[in-house]
Amino acid sequence: PDLGGHGDTPALPGALLEAAVPAACGVLAAPGLHAAAIAAGEGALVEIALGGSSPLFGPSVHAQGRVLRVLETVAVLAVGPVSLLVADAPMRATPGLFAAAGIDPSRLSLLAIKGGHQTGEAFAWFFPHILAVLCPGPTTPQLGELPFTYRTARRVPRPAAHRGMRQAGEA
Repeated sequence: PDLGGHGDTPALPGALLEAAVPAACGVLAAPGLHAAAIAAGEGALVEIALGGSSPLFGPSVHAQGRVLRVLETVAVLAVGPVSLLVADAPMRATPGLFAAAGIDPSRLSLLAIKGGHQTGEAFAWFFPHILAVLCPGPTTPQLGELPFTYRTARRVPRPAAHRGMRQAGEA
């Protein structure tokens, strides 16, 4: 969300689930999953599908998880040792949001923050070492990785031309 992405790219949570290491990951924009967690209620098992808004950024991640906590805009789901903080829309991760969802960052050895390009500093108080991970997605600080296609610009009249003023080059 900080850079305008969907907030649902699956690489980071997928890697944590595959590694099965004790961790928390969020905030993942998954409105359907958030709604399913609300409908199922705390303690229930739900089918998890993360990602998929664009096949360019990897396949969806599928798992079964237990609903640990449900709030108005976020829910916490446990898949093995990994807690996933999912939301009804893209949103910025903050220590307060994790705390409100019952996840205490100070008790974690690993916290993965989606869209953490600008939010990592907020967690520096809890973690002496912060590692930025560039995952596939619609935004990146590495501009050289973005595809570029040259497009010839078409001439668009300036608003002044509509008020009877001549544009440069006109007689």
